[in-house]
Amino acid sequence: MPVGFNNLAFNHGLLLDLPFLEGAGTLTHDYAKPHHELTLNGTPVWTSLANGLMVLDFDDTNPDWLDCPGADTGDLDFTSEPFSMAVWMNADDLSGNPFLFCRGNAAGGDGWYMVFETGVLPYLTFYTVTGPGTGTGSGTAEGIISAGAWYLVGISRSGAQVQFFVNGIDVTIHGPIHSNPAASVRDLNIGIYGAGGTAPFDGKLWRPRIWDRALSAEDWMNLFQLERHWFE
Repeated sequence: MPVGFNNLAFNHGLLLDLPFLEGAGTLTHDYAKPHHELTLNGTPVWTSLANGLMVLDFDDTNPDWLDCPGADTGDLDFTSEPFSMAVWMNADDLSGNPFLFCRGNAAGGDGWYMVFETGVLPYLTFYTVTGPGTGTGSGTAEGIISAGAWYLVGISRSGAQVQFFVNGIDVTIHGPIHSNPAASVRDLNIGIYGAGGTAPFDGKLWRPRIWDRALSAEDWMNLFQLERHWFE
């Protein structure tokens, strides 16, 4: 069964929940909203951890990613409302600006996305796109996430602020006023920037989730404490 799925404190407002229970095949199903059915592109590998938890292993040389058509993800077209998103990740490599969540396009001028940027050390960023080549980005300090370890990472957006959380801790450092993203009809992609093979993620992911509310700091710590035993 989906780990922690029956915990209503965390499931309240869930719009997307991908626990990767299938274990095989080219589709993965959303346990929050049945119409979010994601296709596995490339050859992400269904991988069972030693404790039996099923994760997906992505290869950036292939590349691999998950896709859900824009026509099925209108409830993820956030503009002014609050929202949150989270995923457990264990990267093999964080170079090349790999993407985690993407439902937008900078040149096209709409939507939002979460991506690792490469400075002296990698850091996690989130962008809201307001028009072609315009928008607002914020992020964490460099180097708080490294390859080869499991982390629960995500953001909470409320009003003009975006907060970043890693393993239940608020790690926001660059926090400008976020503009509202322009409405978008694009696909939801996980593990890549759009469907064109740009900036793919390299490593393992488990349970991408999106909520229609801003998770609190207490929510993030409780979620981390509930699930961390799977990765210790």
